[in-house]
Amino acid sequence: MAYLAMEAEQRLHIDIDDFEKPSIVSTDVPQQPNYSDCGLFVLHFVEVFFKAADAINRALREKDKRNRAWQVDEMNDKRHCVRAVFSSISDEYYAFKTR
Repeated sequence: MAYLAMEAEQRLHIDIDDFEKPSIVSTDVPQQPNYSDCGLFVLHFVEVFFKAADAINRALREKDKRNRAWQVDEMNDKRHCVRAVFSSISDEYYAFKTR
């Protein structure tokens, strides 16, 4: 928390004495079924969270809504999506490089 307070003071000019400490919420999140998909899970959850942070925050408090909020059913396609992004970037780079 000290780091956040110093950043708030330095970047936002908020006096450290006025800094309101953020609350920390610990909750269950869907778990990966293996030891190789951790990166995909992190990418997916960050993407979902930033698309709808308020909705995710509310859903975390209601156990039956967590999996829907995290869009777990979309995890199966995440590897293909990431591969497609890398392939597209690679193609663009190759086209740029061969000009």
